[in-house]
Amino acid sequence: MKKITLITALIICSSSYIFGQSKKKIVNEEIKTKIEWKYIISGSNEKKIKKEVKKFDNKGNVIEVVEYDNNGEFKKRVTKKYNDNNDVIVKISYLPKEKINKKTVYEYKNKLKISKTVYNGKGKLISKKEYEYLKE
Repeated sequence: MKKITLITALIICSSSYIFGQSKKKIVNEEIKTKIEWKYIISGSNEKKIKKEVKKFDNKGNVIEVVEYDNNGEFKKRVTKKYNDNNDVIVKISYLPKEKINKKTVYEYKNKLKISKTVYNGKGKLISKKEYEYLKE
């Protein structure tokens, strides 16, 4: 039991130090990948399972997230592309076998989001939102 408590404490401390940080901390530490592990404890047995992998660009933006199920099997992947202002401009969700599930495209004007367009895996438009900003 002491071993489990110690492992849990180490995970919490290290994750809050490195991964609960800002983009600035990620950039300064030159972190490119974060892996989240889950421990399943059953009696005296413990099993380490990969839950999530995040990849960062050189500006600290999350460019890819891969999620795994409770058995450690691939669940889904999301990629993001950013503009020069670090705004997400394209977000693509993938299902197993790299099949595109959804693609979301964002447009900005004067650093404000003006539209969000969502396509299904076959490229068919499924929704669109436009944003208007007023000085009233």
